[in-house]
Amino acid sequence: MIVGFFVWRTAGILYFRRFVAWETASRRGLNYYGKPLAEREKFKKKLKQNAFFLFPVVSFEAKLQQSGKAKPFIPSITYEGVTGPSYSCTAESFREAAKYHPTAEDIFVSTQMKCGTTWMQQVVYEILSRGNRDLSDKGHVHMYAARRWIRFQ
Repeated sequence: MIVGFFVWRTAGILYFRRFVAWETASRRGLNYYGKPLAEREKFKKKLKQNAFFLFPVVSFEAKLQQSGKAKPFIPSITYEGVTGPSYSCTAESFREAAKYHPTAEDIFVSTQMKCGTTWMQQVVYEILSRGNRDLSDKGHVHMYAARRWIRFQ
């Protein structure tokens, strides 16, 4: 029984790490927003399917972590006291962000999470381009392709 539990837990953690690596690579740069809507919908469906299998593993690990009986199983890096998930951040991306110096032409869009960040970015993008950009799926030109974003380095 105990051996089966450890096999289940180990398999779950390995599956989670593999899934996170795939999901991160699939969203990096224009790997997501550069695709047509149908392909993005297919990706979202795959995320939901995996969530069904990952939920028990993640829930169990979260409870263990909260109780202090387990270390976090999401690999992380720390750069000058700031910690980030290593599946989406690197020491190099932190160094690049630390070297960044804003200019008078820079625009920052900052919103509370889950409160319309993408919508606000779209509004700013449309204002800057005077509404002349082709943002259709056929054009594959999206606001994320317009400039380099610190968040996506």
